[in-house]
Amino acid sequence: MSLRNPPSHQNAGSASIASMASLSIRRIPEDVLDRLRVQAAKHGVSMEEEARRLIKAGVAGAEPVGALARELFGDDGADLEIPPREIVAPVDLS
Repeated sequence: MSLRNPPSHQNAGSASIASMASLSIRRIPEDVLDRLRVQAAKHGVSMEEEARRLIKAGVAGAEPVGALARELFGDDGADLEIPPREIVAPVDLS
């Protein structure tokens, strides 16, 4: 695998354009390439774009649990009804 980061270029307005890195991956099994080709076609994008999306999703990481709870319940939380506890006699295992 090789990773190249080309130098950034400047446009006519002298504003800097951020460069994008390039990645070359060798020895990808044919069956994997075939599945990538089919998946890309289903999504209506090139294989290169499909690979970009898969890599981005793969390294994105999971959302923190707190953020998920905030999304579901808001900043005020949720009022949950806690059922009363029942006293249960212990089980005799003798």
